[in-house]
Amino acid sequence: MLRTLTKRFLSVNYLNKKGPREAPGAATAGLFANWCVAAVYKLNHRTEQDRLSYKITNVCSGVKRHFARSGAATSLSEMNKLNRYFYLLLITATMASLWSCSASNQVLRKPVPDKLVVLTFDDASASHASYVAPLLKKHGFGGTFFVCEFPPDFEDKTKYMSWEQIQQLHQMGFEIANHTRSHTHVTKMNKERQAEELQYIEAKCAELGIPKPATFAYPGYSTHPSALETLQERGYLFARAGGSRPYNPETDHPYLIPSYSTTGSTPTDRQRVLSALQEAKGGKVVVLTIHGVPDVAHDWVTTPPELFEEYLQYLKDNNYKVVALRDLKRYINVEPARGQVVPDYKHLKNTP
Repeated sequence: MLRTLTKRFLSVNYLNKKGPREAPGAATAGLFANWCVAAVYKLNHRTEQDRLSYKITNVCSGVKRHFARSGAATSLSEMNKLNRYFYLLLITATMASLWSCSASNQVLRKPVPDKLVVLTFDDASASHASYVAPLLKKHGFGGTFFVCEFPPDFEDKTKYMSWEQIQQLHQMGFEIANHTRSHTHVTKMNKERQAEELQYIEAKCAELGIPKPATFAYPGYSTHPSALETLQERGYLFARAGGSRPYNPETDHPYLIPSYSTTGSTPTDRQRVLSALQEAKGGKVVVLTIHGVPDVAHDWVTTPPELFEEYLQYLKDNNYKVVALRDLKRYINVEPARGQVVPDYKHLKNTP
């Protein structure tokens, strides 16, 4: 469509301004139209910073060289006439810039507000149902619960939630998401096994009327390129890792979202978490990874209840917007993000 319109626009303007004899041949108009389409593609697939620094004068020079090499403009006269129409390329470039700012081509649907925080809870800890969820509802906060059947004692309900409790979390409005069936690191599974582990949780959710999980958390923060392929094939939106840094949607791949851990009970741990929350600004999102509150099965990743309550109160008192991981789709165009942001697997583990 753009190629046709550009070609027609060229021909019409030549006919109107210079008369039929001075109009470029169909081949010349076609080549120019093709070049405009290529320019749109090139501009449209650059980053915003690249587009701003892209010099239109260089583009015009490129057009001249193209015509000189192609032989389409065989005379100086015709080349001079083409010069008069380089403004068409400027229009095309402007259109490209506008299109690239549209929701269909940009990573962001709309600007990420300051003080946007995502709370995520791992491993289906029993305290998530008995203690965490009521507190979240009290404050009006969203949250994502990454569930698995943690071996070897998932049936011990003093340690882990039952599937009926997980269903109740969904009925309370929280996101139920995938943490694999057996909490196996993706680096220890081939793609077929990865798919089986995801499918098991998906099937359990379907049995209980819980929507198919749209987000994933890497067990042990372990990532691998094959997992990104598996997640995309199964239609996942986001995947959370570690990294102890905020999530920048324009530089972090949506399947490699960094997070901070709330593990720890010391004053240093407390200050680390509160300082992390202050990083939710400038287009960045703070994602917290929280295990049990407390974590009876794995006490080394416990978040003390008194500190957890303090963190929630801090979020409430300071007017943070607290959402589930799936809710980031309000701000992020997942498909363009997957295509434009280069996966970076470095520094995606949390310490502690």
